[in-house]
Amino acid sequence: MPVPQSVDGHGAQLQRPAACPPPWHLCATTLFLLFGRVLTDRLPRGPLLVGSRVVSAASQAVIAALVLTHSAAIPLLMWLAAVNGASGSCYQPAAKALLPQTVPAESRRAALALSRIAGSSAMIVGASPGGVLVAAVGPGWGLAVDASHPRCVWQR
Repeated sequence: MPVPQSVDGHGAQLQRPAACPPPWHLCATTLFLLFGRVLTDRLPRGPLLVGSRVVSAASQAVIAALVLTHSAAIPLLMWLAAVNGASGSCYQPAAKALLPQTVPAESRRAALALSRIAGSSAMIVGASPGGVLVAAVGPGWGLAVDASHPRCVWQR
């Protein structure tokens, strides 16, 4: 739920909660999700998974560089978030399609549950160290660590 906060004493501004992704990221993900499914059907899944994570890491690294150099402009950040969303929309269908190919039929339900639990737990547990890192060294360095972390390339 948005929380009104004062902006320079000239009224209130609604800010979205920290847990909500930016709307342009969601729009890009939704728009490119069908395209990602088509790519998943047409291309080998391994290179598609790695390629989408490399694009995500690169866009996150550019965002980190912009924040660190104090040259981040909102339109540019929106475009980079859209690139990241489009990359994620290629990753998600490929990852979902890879599970049935690698897990025996009798173990798929348990493997899917384990995969979802592990992913959700990692998002929850990772938020605390991320917040500490941002508080300790600043948002630019937090973004840089996020871009350089293997999760960004291999498992987001």
